[in-house]
Amino acid sequence: MKPRTIFLIPALVAATWGAFIGTTFAQSELLTFDDLSGFEDPVPNGYGGLQWNNFSSYNTVVYASFGGLNGDNNGVVSLSNVVFNAGAEPAFISGGLFNLNSAYLMATWNDGLKVEVQGFVGATMTYDNTYTVGTQGSTLITFNYLGVDKVEFVSSGGVPHGFTSGGPGTHFAMDNLSVTIFETFSYVISNNTVTITGHSGNLSNPGMLVIPGIIAGLPVVSIGTSAFSGISMIEVRIPNTVTNIGSSAFSGCSSLAQVTLPTGLKTVQGGTFSGCSSLTNVVIPEGVTEIGAAAFQGCTNLTTIAIPASTVSIAVPATWGIGSSPFDNCASLSAINVDPLNSAYSSLGGVLLNEDQSKVLLCPPGKRGNYVIPDSVIVVGDSAFANCSNLANVTIGASVADLGYHAFDSCISLTNITIPDSVTYIQDARGGCRGNCVDGGVFGGCTSLTNVVIGKGLTYLGVGAFSGCSNLLSVYFKGNAPALGSIVPGLAYVFENYGGTDPSTVYYLPGTTGWSSTLAGRPALLWNPQIQPGDASFGIRLNGFGFNITGTSNIPVVIEACINLGAGSCVPLQICTLTNGLVYFSDPQWTNHPSRFYRIRSP
Repeated sequence: MKPRTIFLIPALVAATWGAFIGTTFAQSELLTFDDLSGFEDPVPNGYGGLQWNNFSSYNTVVYASFGGLNGDNNGVVSLSNVVFNAGAEPAFISGGLFNLNSAYLMATWNDGLKVEVQGFVGATMTYDNTYTVGTQGSTLITFNYLGVDKVEFVSSGGVPHGFTSGGPGTHFAMDNLSVTIFETFSYVISNNTVTITGHSGNLSNPGMLVIPGIIAGLPVVSIGTSAFSGISMIEVRIPNTVTNIGSSAFSGCSSLAQVTLPTGLKTVQGGTFSGCSSLTNVVIPEGVTEIGAAAFQGCTNLTTIAIPASTVSIAVPATWGIGSSPFDNCASLSAINVDPLNSAYSSLGGVLLNEDQSKVLLCPPGKRGNYVIPDSVIVVGDSAFANCSNLANVTIGASVADLGYHAFDSCISLTNITIPDSVTYIQDARGGCRGNCVDGGVFGGCTSLTNVVIGKGLTYLGVGAFSGCSNLLSVYFKGNAPALGSIVPGLAYVFENYGGTDPSTVYYLPGTTGWSSTLAGRPALLWNPQIQPGDASFGIRLNGFGFNITGTSNIPVVIEACINLGAGSCVPLQICTLTNGLVYFSDPQWTNHPSRFYRIRSP
């Protein structure tokens, strides 16, 4: 198919400045059929933006190479292919509104063949002409059938030419068909520029929307709010004259898989491509300064996004529950990559940070595996890792002092977390309630979380901090008992499990203060295991080297062994519980090492 030429039908364009105007925008197609198979296969629907009935393609060169000869060989205009009416039966083309401009017609077998060509709008016949064609060449027919939605071709009569390779029959063939396909837009003119505000939804070329750069002789600079929302299309081409795309302009276009953003674009507004679930890749051009809330929300197949150097505003929510990030529910998005020359943002490991990497802003929802927050980070922003359902482990840097509202909410694959000494305050939850309980807080809804270690700097543990963590077994505090957030005086919702059983136990260290037998309704136990080198159990026994460990009843302990005291050389040998405050450990493998060191830690 040759490239399209785009033009306007002046009679259909009103000249009322500043008013709403409906327009029919036309695109010319010259169909040579040389890009079809040519093996008498039916012309596929959608070819040239039309529907085809009983037309098949035919390669005259291939036919001639096998000794075939007929009027099609004599009349072909383009390289090789023509289309013909299969079985010499009536054939028609149809679609939305179009003009039948011209075509070359030829007779296949009969001289003096009559071809009646009827044009329709709905059930009403608007054109009816009969043309006579022959076998010794093609005839250029100028139809000028304007504004039809169906054209039927009926062939009859004529006298057999006498070709020996086939026929006779009332077949005809057609080449170099010229049609004009209409797109129906609505738009507004203001200050000698055009804003497109809508579309009929009936695409001239099924699956592809080509937006014009000029309407009524004026540049198209803007696409209005929800202008193309919900239209079924696979590809959209936006001209470089466009500098603004309105909110929700393409929202709900679930089949949209390919989009080329214009080089003059300045802003990707809120919800522009929300719900475009087939979209896999978007290149945001240099020059875009702002990306709005929910701009790509629900683009579930989008895998990566590149932020250009020009972008200085990305709608990362300042407070949980107020606004949406541009990439909410982008379940496949694994990396947000920022141009190194960007003055406002940076990225590390596919995670969005501010320019000096002191604040984590947004982890892409589809990121998998492990992530290490660098030591340069002081703040983990609101909802920064929220709903990263495939993130298994996060190492929080030693400089982090502030964990934002709902920072890790609903990280359902997160199993362990260690909060460094630098964190002094864990925020209260923000938002509504899930049933009769507080909406998830900083780690709310982390259903795979089993073990938490909290540094000695924490002084405040907020409402809902671990609510909904239904498998959380152990929370280890290195410091003094923190103050607790509450929504009812005297009643702290920290570990609330949305009405279910809460299995967690709190552990604290000797020498710390403020502890009682419970914390926020969960049992609190002194974690004080000690190896007993002075009792009779210590030393070599028949089953190996062993010793007793004593401490508070029912606290968990991990025994590790090392071949030296260097960092990282210890391996866990046994996880056990001090039943009734005592457990005996024995190592039968101790003789396999020239030296062996043992230590105990929390799980």
